[in-house]
Amino acid sequence: MKSKHYGHAAVIVCCLLLLLSGFSVRAGGSIAWEDVQGRLKDAPGLLRVIDEAFEVNRVGEALRLGPRSVDVMEGRAEVGKRVPPYTFYCKVRGHSGDYNLVLMLDEQGEGWQFTVRERGPRD
Repeated sequence: MKSKHYGHAAVIVCCLLLLLSGFSVRAGGSIAWEDVQGRLKDAPGLLRVIDEAFEVNRVGEALRLGPRSVDVMEGRAEVGKRVPPYTFYCKVRGHSGDYNLVLMLDEQGEGWQFTVRERGPRD
């Protein structure tokens, strides 16, 4: 009887190890709005629209490359590099309340795009 219980435990442990090992490819990481502005230098019109319309929180979130990501393994990027999509809380410029919107920036083809949505209870 005991061997069956150990067998189930071994299967559970193996499944957990497989699930957790995938997180080293990409994980969440913080990024400064100032750093993203620098990356948007090739899209000055888009950056101007965002800066004129929204007050963006100074720190947001991005994907962080882990040691097993293809870009790192092939030498195109370093471990820890933040990559799009970039997500920041923001509010309409001049609005006195909290950051009630979510701004997401992503690369699409050869250009950048952004979306803004209301901040929900899970944010």
